[in-house]
Amino acid sequence: MRAPNPIVLALALVLALGLVLGAGGAALAQPLPTEWNDDTCKSVTLSSLQRPELVQDHAPIRVDGKVLFISGITFQLAGSTINFQAFGADVGDTLHAFDEGDNVRVFGHMGRESGRRIFHVRAIAALKSDLEQARDQIARARSAGDHATLEALGQRLRDEASASGDPAVRALALEALAAALELEELEILPDDLEAKLAHAAKRLQMLGDRSGALTRLAPLIDAGLVTEERARPLLEAIRAVRYGDAWVLDEVRKEREGLERHGGRWVPRARALLLRKVDDRLTGQRQNPRAGRPPGIFAEAAAAKTVLLGMNKQEVVRALGFPDAVDRYRSGPDVIEQWIYEGRAGTCYFDGGILFEHER
Repeated sequence: MRAPNPIVLALALVLALGLVLGAGGAALAQPLPTEWNDDTCKSVTLSSLQRPELVQDHAPIRVDGKVLFISGITFQLAGSTINFQAFGADVGDTLHAFDEGDNVRVFGHMGRESGRRIFHVRAIAALKSDLEQARDQIARARSAGDHATLEALGQRLRDEASASGDPAVRALALEALAAALELEELEILPDDLEAKLAHAAKRLQMLGDRSGALTRLAPLIDAGLVTEERARPLLEAIRAVRYGDAWVLDEVRKEREGLERHGGRWVPRARALLLRKVDDRLTGQRQNPRAGRPPGIFAEAAAAKTVLLGMNKQEVVRALGFPDAVDRYRSGPDVIEQWIYEGRAGTCYFDGGILFEHER
């Protein structure tokens, strides 16, 4: 058997090596996306751009950062020595809309120029605030009908709001949780009683929505599907009571009975009105409406059955008669008095015995 020609063997080896390298290069090369956005580009960190084993050339990526400086179509982000180079006139025009210090999101891929790695920028956008990004996440999850993601996002935002005290974050957390419950409720089967009870409890626990929880629980009790005894723990948590032929929130019952909340207490509505007048009067300038008025004007008005601010109580009695009800508020030397004339002359308010307001 003849020995192989060394020249032929060498040529075959070169050809095989070329095929292997060509195949490897083809395997490493990735098709670039037609659109550059969050969905088509993998998120990476600035520090990883320096490491080819973490971020391969031509892989579609995105990175966030603050613009350190801009020079022509090249810029750098704070915390990195990588040069970012705008790819195409449109990207260059967009770049010039930004200034040093702006927070941006950059889309593109790594490449090489003169042996040095650079970032080829295919798109650049202003980096949205955390709240704006959360709103986008809520919108996407709601559109996809993904109540689990909405609930997880809402819980995270609520934790952040508890730590920061930011009302805007809290409002967004409630929006996400409400959307999650809305989608979840759509999946409850009409005859799934346990799921309906759990949903009512969840609405109370997640949103503090007592009215919404009662709206879902009351029909189950009224229809006889749930006994009042079984519903009692949830009714107590909601603070709901039976009033007439309906279940209502406790504060609704009190309002229907003529009470009003003032300073953390439920008081009769007329008393609440007096207390508000007291608050306004004692925190204001408390001008005396009698001061500086012509002598005799109040006696003349009383004789004509006319009420003028600045009258004393005797003059008001001559003008209107005795009131149907009287209430007083004392605070040290201050006495604010309320005279109620049922259905005829309205309500009079006195400060130190002098009429300062008359409501008809």
